[in-house]
Amino acid sequence: MEAPAGGLARRAAPSDKREFRGLLAILIAGGIVFPLVGLSLVTMLGLDWGYSKLLRLRTA
Repeated sequence: MEAPAGGLARRAAPSDKREFRGLLAILIAGGIVFPLVGLSLVTMLGLDWGYSKLLRLRTA
């Protein structure tokens, strides 16, 4: 997937679920070793979840 002209685009999800599990394991290990990293990851996931839910409610 290419970025649109003059903008950004998100990367396509990996087709192989092992890649996703490996990335998740690295993120969890980083969150355990560095607690502030874990806190920021949880915060950003929560904000992303809330924002996407808000957008769905607005379009429904």
